[in-house]
Amino acid sequence: MQESSGIQEALSGIYKVRLVKRKPLILSVRMLLSIFITLLFVVIKAQSQTQGFGRVNMQGSIIDTACAIDVRDYEQSITLPAITTGDIIHDGSSGVGRFSIHLVNCSLAEGEKNGGDKSWFSVTFDGERNANLFGVSGADGLGIQIKDSEGNVAQPGIPLPQGRLVTEGQTLNYTLHLISNHHEFKAGDYRAAIRFKVDYY
Repeated sequence: MQESSGIQEALSGIYKVRLVKRKPLILSVRMLLSIFITLLFVVIKAQSQTQGFGRVNMQGSIIDTACAIDVRDYEQSITLPAITTGDIIHDGSSGVGRFSIHLVNCSLAEGEKNGGDKSWFSVTFDGERNANLFGVSGADGLGIQIKDSEGNVAQPGIPLPQGRLVTEGQTLNYTLHLISNHHEFKAGDYRAAIRFKVDYY
């Protein structure tokens, strides 16, 4: 009996020891679970507080140029009055449109590349070519001719004669005319898209 009692006491002691060893492990799991729930609550709360915010991405460029072109001149629309085929046949041209390019914020500082002052400019118009005229679509037998204030005629892709820059900026004035291209006339609504660029020297 004493031996059996001793074995029970020994087993009881072992059982108690095992309970003591496992209790901290159970508490640790509970603590981790509690911490996880707390962190999850904090993250959800933080996300709910930041709703309504966003981000705007932008990009641009800074270029080295003597002048800027007035933003109102970037895209211009010119509407010419209606004409008849007889006007073109008798006069060779008809319809006059006027437009301008404004050079602003000009700086004649020394250029980094050529080592000289950028005090000259040239303007180039480009678009669909129709002989020496700018082509139109929607009507046949005519094209557009552009002239500067000095009477120089622009041809597609060919720079006009150079002009002198002035510091305070300047206005470049142009006229456009409908000119017969000596092809058979076809009446209709016409339109054309003409691009321009300004180079500095």
